[in-house]
Amino acid sequence: MFENQELNQKNKIIFLIGFMGAGKTTLGKNLADILNYEFIDSDLWIENQQSMTIASIFDKKGESFFRTLEFDFLNNLILKKSTIIATGGGLPCHNDNLGKMQNMGTIIYLKVSPSQIMKRIRLNETRPLFKNLQNENDKELFIETKLKERCVFYEQANFIIDAEQPIDKQINDIKCRIF
Repeated sequence: MFENQELNQKNKIIFLIGFMGAGKTTLGKNLADILNYEFIDSDLWIENQQSMTIASIFDKKGESFFRTLEFDFLNNLILKKSTIIATGGGLPCHNDNLGKMQNMGTIIYLKVSPSQIMKRIRLNETRPLFKNLQNENDKELFIETKLKERCVFYEQANFIIDAEQPIDKQINDIKCRIF
């Protein structure tokens, strides 16, 4: 259940959405520090609740179970102060989570090109959706395909930020648009 007695303005909750490697966690932590907001990373919250990594959840219980955990995360969110939430890349794309987020706060899409995503995640082989992709071409094709699927959801955000620009510019863009 979401309680909003103290949070009666939509900009008290800011959701950062976007593809893996978009910089949601990094930007979220920095922005929360500057604004004196709480910061929550939905993936880390789920990992703590399950006492296992996202990759282990995917391996042992499957993607469908993980998507249910994301749904539960949003439905059980109780916040005491203004909060920035970095979501997993697929969270807004399942179970009408995007609709819930639209009712709860402001959504910011961190937009990154497929080539930049590839550069950012090239060294991170722990991403569960990359598990069975053997070479760079497969990964690039996967990113392009999955990003096209998810853009339908991502582009419904209140604001779109170019996440390829320096982080201080991203923060200034967000502050100018929301506050």
